Order: sequence, then structure tokens, then C-alpha cells
Amino acid sequence: MSARIRSLIVLAAFVVAGSAACAPQQEGETPADSPGTAPETVADQVPALRPALAAEIAVPEITSEAVDEGEGEGVPEITKEVVAEGKGDVCGEGRAAVVHYVGTFKDGKKFDSSRDRDDPFVFEVGAGSVIEGWDEVVAKMRVGDRWTVVIPWQKAYGDKQNRDIPAKSDLVFDMELLEIVEPAVEKLVEGKGDALDSGSYVSAHITLTTSDGKELTNTRNSDPGILEIGGRMGITGVDMAVKRMKVGDHWKITVPSSLAFGKRGRPPRIGPNVSIVADIKIIATIGLDVEILKASDGAMPKPGQTVKVHYVGTFKDGTEFDSSRKKGTPFQFMLGARQVIPGWDMMLAKMHVGERVKVTIPWQFAYGAQASNGIPAKSDLVFDIELLGIE
Repeated sequence: MSARIRSLIVLAAFVVAGSAACAPQQEGETPADSPGTAPETVADQVPALRPALAAEIAVPEITSEAVDEGEGEGVPEITKEVVAEGKGDVCGEGRAAVVHYVGTFKDGKKFDSSRDRDDPFVFEVGAGSVIEGWDEVVAKMRVGDRWTVVIPWQKAYGDKQNRDIPAKSDLVFDMELLEIVEPAVEKLVEGKGDALDSGSYVSAHITLTTSDGKELTNTRNSDPGILEIGGRMGITGVDMAVKRMKVGDHWKITVPSSLAFGKRGRPPRIGPNVSIVADIKIIATIGLDVEILKASDGAMPKPGQTVKVHYVGTFKDGTEFDSSRKKGTPFQFMLGARQVIPGWDMMLAKMHVGERVKVTIPWQFAYGAQASNGIPAKSDLVFDIELLGIE
């Protein structure tokens, strides 16, 4: 089977699809006879977190005052120089920080600057959306603080090159915490369900409007969307609020422009400095139903690696629609590259070499709401999958 579908799976796809300000992943080629192609994922539509590299400036002298305890054997401490001392609240984790920064290498060469763009950077502290050192530093800052910090490579981009930042680069940042912002929440209906786990998925009805009344999306008269709890869905303020919701909750979330699309907006649909109102009702959790047929403690694949599998695909009534075993040839694909349906990427990421499972994949993580190559619309699918190897 092969099919290319576009399902409504994350909130960001409603708002910013096709925007030049977003950094979509490159879509890989779909292998022949593969179990389809994944719909757009969170990473496809998230606005770029690290903008283009810039020119050169001088770096202030750095002292050795410690910001943290240098967790991890052999990892140097993050050091700071206090440029200006703030009087506001300590940021902590779970809140959104508005930060101006200039990033340089230790030799003084600048690679990025929000000040050059006159556009402060906003992120949720502690959510893992930035390098580890940033989360650690900003959590300790007060509003008004301006520090120059040196972040060792182990808490920056690690031992791999990231764009024009070489592997194992210690980085210097001039950082100023301008303000702390949070979305405003009006709880319209209190749900009775349990708290939602990070990384879980829920179906939800979603209406998004701008502060000036323009409707961006509305699922009320169509299939619900799917949200990943703790994921990055393209609107920081919505990400922050959804993590606190539970099944049955119906909230109205007012997101200030700094936690939405900022001073630039997303032309032509969203103008500059526009706040967003999100009306979200969580309907149900949704996920894979897995039965272990053969356990294994073999290696687990990582995104970007090629996996080799045998599989048999059936509908829930037992009717078989595809089988690599009958073809006599294992199927190979690159994990996390959108070469298969989302349920496959989700399942294989949790498997060990030698493991065999029977997994039921709901239609939202299969071929979606449209028929595809003999598979009816909204078909839940059952796969017997064995992970044979990793290349």
C-alpha cells in the first residue's frame, strides 16, 4: 500500500500551514508497498525556535560565578556575570518567559540575536523547547535581570553540529528577562476525567479566533482534532493551558500575542500583535492498544534510523489487507521520517529488536477520515509487527 494523506492531527496545522515563518521537516520518499504516509506532525508546523544566524559583536568578560550545581560527572558549571539586577518575580518553571538575547561563541563571533530583530523570544520554561542550559538559567532569573552566561556544550547542542554551530561548542548568551506572561483561562465546564499524562493524545473540539473576531478554525461541525499533551502545537499559550486540562474539560483560553504569533503575526491570516482566543473541549484520550506477542530486550531504534520489520495488517473483523510475510520480503523504513502512518512511527519507537506485537491503531493514527487504496475511511487497523533489525 502507498498513500499520501493529510489529516487534521495537531492544532498548529489549523493556523500556520504553509507559513514561511515555520520550519517544516523535509518529507522523505515513501517506500514502495509501505503502510502509508504520516499526516503532518507537531514538528512540521512549529515556528522556528532558533532563527537565522547573524554577524559579529564583542563578548563581555565572563566570571566564574556558578548558576547551578553542574549536574552530571564531568559537566562544567554554567557561569554568569550579572549585567543588571532585576527586582521582579523569579521565573521558575511552567511559566512563559519573554527574553532578549544575543548569542555568541567564546571567541566573540555572534550567531544569533533577538535584539537585532527587535523581537524578544518567548518560551515556556522547563518544557524542553530550548537547550537545557536556557531552561536552567531562565528559571533562576528575576524579571529585569540581565546576565551574561556561558553554557557548556553538554547543556547546549551537544556533540553534534546544529546548523552553523559546531559540535561541542560552549556558547555565550547575553540574556535579559523582560517579563513573565501566562494565558488567561475561563473554565466553562469542569471535566470528571483524570489528569492527562505528558505525551498522551486526546481528541478535542477546537475553535480558534483572533482578538478582532476572525475565525481561524472550527471543528464543531466536523471530526475533532487531535492534540498531544505536552507537545508543541504552534501556539505557546495553548500548549501551556492544555497540559492542565483533563477529559471533559471545556475551557476558553485567551492567549496574549506574545504567547501566540508575536509582533510579526502570520500574514496574511494573522496580523501583528494579535491575541488568540482558543475554545477547547477535551473529548477523550486516544492511543494504541498493544498486545505483546514475543518480548525482547534487544536494542531500541532512534528517529532517523532505518528499521526492518515483518508485518500482517488486518481490519478489526480479521480480514487481511496486507502482509510482508506473504510477500516474503521484510519492509524497511526510516523511523520518524513520515514515511508511514503515525501509528507505525509511534509503535516502532517503543519496540525492541526481536519483539513482536499485535497493535490496534485507531483511524486517526492510520489513514484518517478518507478512504485510501481499498481501506475505508475511518478504519481502525490491526497490525502484527515484528522488529527484525535496525540499520
